[in-house]
Amino acid sequence: MIAVIADDFTGAAEIGGVGLRYGLQVLIETVVNDVSNVDLLVIATDTRSLEASQASEEMAKITGQLMQLHPDIIFKKIDSVLRGHVALELEAQMHVTAEEKL
Repeated sequence: MIAVIADDFTGAAEIGGVGLRYGLQVLIETVVNDVSNVDLLVIATDTRSLEASQASEEMAKITGQLMQLHPDIIFKKIDSVLRGHVALELEAQMHVTAEEKL
């Protein structure tokens, strides 16, 4: 399974559409549920509208929950013009996944 964390629903829908175009079984959610039989799980977080600290906390929470599902990859979908708290969210994701670089 591929897991994607999008900072808004529009970005989530965009990635979901790409998955459908390639014949993937797609699920778009706003929370992480214990799912099976999907190829692409997209979580729309709405972190762009949150304060910086809240966005970072939400990213860490969602990343941790997704890791429990053991996806093949977790991808962070960011806004095309870098709106939101991009650096803080990526740092939170890297901290939870214990990655040193992207």
